[in-house]
Amino acid sequence: MLVDEREHIWELSHRRILKARQIVPKKETDRNFVPPKINFQASDYIEIINWNSCVVYPQPMLRDLSEDDIKSLINSETTPIREIQKFPCHTQGVERCIKLVTEASNKVCGHEARDGYIRATLKSRPIMPNFSKEPYFKCVVDIKKKK
Repeated sequence: MLVDEREHIWELSHRRILKARQIVPKKETDRNFVPPKINFQASDYIEIINWNSCVVYPQPMLRDLSEDDIKSLINSETTPIREIQKFPCHTQGVERCIKLVTEASNKVCGHEARDGYIRATLKSRPIMPNFSKEPYFKCVVDIKKKK
């Protein structure tokens, strides 16, 4: 919605961000994600879910923007966030990162340890050789039976 070409849609998205920031979590715990019911008769993507019946949380991607910045974006003629925040969703790279974070969560305990594990793994990948082609594989034991 933030990058929609229609002005009333991106204005609505900014207002929803401000409203979501007003929600104060009861305690610092993981949020329980409950998927909203989908309206399959929707004629536009903003009608796919009922925004009034679901709890919307502020996006981590926008946490660096203050409320004044968001209000100025609503009132301004230009929307710089359209150019800045165009990220691909669920690309192969994202799937690799999800796999790496899951692996790190299974191997180490704690935020700092997990972060260190992920950084070390990502740093070591360019250094390690890549054996992706058949000539690189060598069989140590001769599998063929000699007659």
